[in-house]
Amino acid sequence: MELLSTYKKVYQERKKQVGEARMRLAKGLDVLAGAAVEVAKLQQKLTDNQPILEQTQKDVEQTKIVIAKENSEAQEVKKVVSVEEATASV
Repeated sequence: MELLSTYKKVYQERKKQVGEARMRLAKGLDVLAGAAVEVAKLQQKLTDNQPILEQTQKDVEQTKIVIAKENSEAQEVKKVVSVEEATASV
């Protein structure tokens, strides 16, 4: 009789452990499913925004070219001003 009582107790403990593990697994799977949905949304958003990103990159490259050109022109003006300033202060 005591053996059956011990067996029943061990069985109930094991059943509880398995149930808890099952719940943790179910929660983990729910989290993974939610993450998969979120990843799919983000991928769609990335796909939708890809043309905008490409256009922005082109605009940035054009702006860099303009800035480089203006910078070189400013350097030339600075040289001329420096020469004029040197001759004017003499």
